[in-house]
Amino acid sequence: QPRTMGRYVTLPAAILLLLFAGSPAVHAIRSLQQSSSDEAGGMLFIIKSTLDGECLLFSGRGNDVNPKKYNWNHGANFCGFGEKDGMSPKERVVANKQAVWRLEQLEGDMYTIKSTLDEECLIFGANGNSVYPSRHLWGHGGKYCGFPEQNGMSSKESLLANKQAVWQIENLEDDKFVIKSALDGKCLVFGGDGNNKYPSRFEWGDGGEFCGKPSKEAILAEKRAVFELELMA
Repeated sequence: QPRTMGRYVTLPAAILLLLFAGSPAVHAIRSLQQSSSDEAGGMLFIIKSTLDGECLLFSGRGNDVNPKKYNWNHGANFCGFGEKDGMSPKERVVANKQAVWRLEQLEGDMYTIKSTLDEECLIFGANGNSVYPSRHLWGHGGKYCGFPEQNGMSSKESLLANKQAVWQIENLEDDKFVIKSALDGKCLVFGGDGNNKYPSRFEWGDGGEFCGKPSKEAILAEKRAVFELELMA
């Protein structure tokens, strides 16, 4: 039986693949959900704000602590990378790594989001109290953000229980998604009427499950919490 959550209906993965065959990002996400969560690798994406098409990345040559939205100003595609030295814009943005993220499924629509700069996980630090996400490894090895086994649970189970590095990625339409922290279900949003370059957690409080907005149409129109996922590899 399909699982219904408000206006969301979670259908079997095979049916979703048929429904969204024209959307590479959705196809990739559902392919991850079909695969074993213990398979290594995940899939590579750039994550763009639908406000202005800028990419979520670590600036300062990858040394910044918190990710921000940015474009390299050589066009709207591939985060503003242009052709150079015989490399296509896509090849260059993947090689640069600052704006490329690895999504690895944990279970259902729960994922880790790793920077390909260093394979560290995007988390809310300070035991989940940080305002802005940053990247982190707990230092105990393995693929689950280096998280240790705790209370008789596996590393993956312990990471899921901790929630700091766990993200719920929900499709709205086509390649457009909301990204929610599993800590509190709040959405990753660009505050300050969209002028803040650094995303944080937020919920509008208007009721409903769409980041506190009453409908899917309302959150799509808002744009501050809506991201476009573009498959790289």
